[in-house]
Amino acid sequence: MKVVANAKINLSLHVKSRREDGYHILESIMVPVEFGDELEISFCTCDTYMTCDVEGIPVDESNLVMKAYRFMQRRYQIQEQYHFHLHKVIPHQAGLGGGSSDAGAVIRYLWKEYGTDPLEEVALASVEIGADVPFCVMNQAMKVEGIGETLTPFSPKALQDYHVFLVKPQEGVSTKEAYETLDLSLCDHPDINGIMNAIQQGRDDFVLGNSLEQSALRLVPKIQEIKNTLVELGFDHCLMSGSGSCVFGLCKSMDVIDRAMLYFRNSKEFVQKTKIISE
Repeated sequence: MKVVANAKINLSLHVKSRREDGYHILESIMVPVEFGDELEISFCTCDTYMTCDVEGIPVDESNLVMKAYRFMQRRYQIQEQYHFHLHKVIPHQAGLGGGSSDAGAVIRYLWKEYGTDPLEEVALASVEIGADVPFCVMNQAMKVEGIGETLTPFSPKALQDYHVFLVKPQEGVSTKEAYETLDLSLCDHPDINGIMNAIQQGRDDFVLGNSLEQSALRLVPKIQEIKNTLVELGFDHCLMSGSGSCVFGLCKSMDVIDRAMLYFRNSKEFVQKTKIISE
C-alpha cells in the first residue's frame, strides 16, 4: 500500500506567549498541499522496521514514522508487524511538516485498519509525538492553537484558485533555535482571526504574517532575499512557512509560476510548485 504524506504550509503563524516550561502558545492557519513524501507500507514477518531512499535519514525508533507506529500499536494493541519504506522529498528544516507529515500518514493508515474511536481523538492524543502531528493526522485546513493540540477546521475554498510555489534555501532553520532566539517584543503578531475571516469570505486582501520570521531571518538571511524575489516576480502573497527556512508564494496566474520556475531553474535552492488541498 502506498500513502502520501502531504507537506503543510503555515499561511500565518502567531506566537502569542512563552510558557514557564519553555513551550510557546501559538495560533496558526495551516493547510496541506498536494506535494509530499510517499510511504510504502507492507506486512513483514520480523519486527516492525523502516527504510528510506535518502541517505542520512535515521530509520531507528527516533524517526517519527516509528514513533507513530508505536503510538498506534499501544493504542490498539496491534499485533501485526510492518515494513515502512519512506520516499523522502520534503526537505529537512523547511517548515513544511517533514517528519510530522510522515507520522500523520502512518497514523491515518493504521486508524483505517484498526481504529475504534474517532480520528479526531486519535489526532489530539498524537501531540505526544510532536506539535504538528495532530494537524498532519487530520490533513485538512485548520486553525491550530495552543501547542498544537487545539484544532478548528475551516473551508479554504477561497484559496483553491491559488498556485503555490515553494523555495527553500540550502540552509535550513532549526525549529528549536528559531524559538529560542525569538523576541516576542519585536516579532510580527498577525491577526489570525482576521486572516481566516477574509479567506472564508473569498477576499484577497488578507495580509499574511509569521512571528518566527523575526528570528529565522537572522539565522538565514537568504529567506528575505527569496521573499523579495517572489514579490518582484509577481506573487500576490509570500511568507516563510512555519519555522522556516522554506518560503512560499501564492498567485493565481500560471505565468507567474512559469517565470519563477525559469528564474530558479539553475539555482541551488529547492523549488516546487503545488496546490493547496481544499477539499
